[in-house]
Amino acid sequence: MYKTKSNSCRLSNITPNNDIIFEIPIICPNCGFSLQPIIVDHRLLTYSSTHRLLIISYKGNCCSTPFYATYEYSDLKATLLDIFPHLKSVTIPKNIKEMSPRFANLYEQSSTAEQNGHLELAGSGYRNSIEILIKDFAIKKLHAPEKDVCKMNLYDSIGKYLQEVNIETSAADVIRVLGNDYTHYQRNYDDIDFVVVKKYLEIFIQQVETKLLLMEPIVPTNRQ
Repeated sequence: MYKTKSNSCRLSNITPNNDIIFEIPIICPNCGFSLQPIIVDHRLLTYSSTHRLLIISYKGNCCSTPFYATYEYSDLKATLLDIFPHLKSVTIPKNIKEMSPRFANLYEQSSTAEQNGHLELAGSGYRNSIEILIKDFAIKKLHAPEKDVCKMNLYDSIGKYLQEVNIETSAADVIRVLGNDYTHYQRNYDDIDFVVVKKYLEIFIQQVETKLLLMEPIVPTNRQ
């Protein structure tokens, strides 16, 4: 699934006198941010009298990295078939995946929603995923009582089980305010960049990964 919007324009050497109707991507497949794509180049490949492919090279105003879209072309209309590169998959540390598969699954779903431009879903998904990660860490690795952990809100969970983050940065406040903002009816922080939320989420993931590595160090086998 691609986030697109309808567009029409003339493409030189193909339709110099008429507009072609086609969908243009509005999410960059390279960096995942919204963009206003610029057409860099285009080619029409003819395979038969009834089958032609239109390939358009785009460049965005976000990361300036080119990407390509393939269309099926017929009668001044182009139907989007594929975009290259495809949506990026997220990389989640192995030890975190093993400890909290539910977090990994929800985080990956949120990333897909973000790359398709569904920031409301992505924001609430990221917020829920980080709560699952911290609580799984508390229960499974710190052996905290499950019934007590489940009752805690996200802010208190961060303060108790990720004390380094809570003391050294304002990340706990950012997640409490912005994370909750994506799950409530009334939005209060529309002017704050979504990227800020992602950056602080990455801090939490890195902290949990570090704690896991320290608790379960990878010790090489003794050599003779």
